[in-house]
Amino acid sequence: WAEGDNLQDGAPQCFFTMDMSDGFFDRIADLDETPLLVRAGSIVPELEIASGGEEVIGVALKQYEQLSLSVFASGASEGTTTIYEDDGTTIDYLDDEACTWTTASWSSSDDGSALSMKVASAIGTHFNQMPASRDYTLYFVNVGPAAKV
Repeated sequence: WAEGDNLQDGAPQCFFTMDMSDGFFDRIADLDETPLLVRAGSIVPELEIASGGEEVIGVALKQYEQLSLSVFASGASEGTTTIYEDDGTTIDYLDDEACTWTTASWSSSDDGSALSMKVASAIGTHFNQMPASRDYTLYFVNVGPAAKV
């Protein structure tokens, strides 16, 4: 982001440092940085890629049985994202074949004391490589520890 960028709609946070803003960032990113801002309420899906030399080329071709969701709940009362997947090898998705969409959403209680999270079943045309089930890891960013789960 550039110095003085005004981001009024929602409370933006820096994805990497988790710095929060009241709607105005006054920071210049270095050339070796890739700044990434997320709005309050955002859900960011992430693949966990092992470090230590594992090849990252071709990761998009692999179907994954685990997905992490980073939920930026601070400063918002709800959020939704849609995750698109296809078979990774063909162009069948052009005809709405071999592709699915999964919706993940969260909301907080009126008094903000409780958060709920829902990951819906995938819709679309399931494909052979799609796993029958998937584990999700939830990260609630800039939110205090849960009193109970």
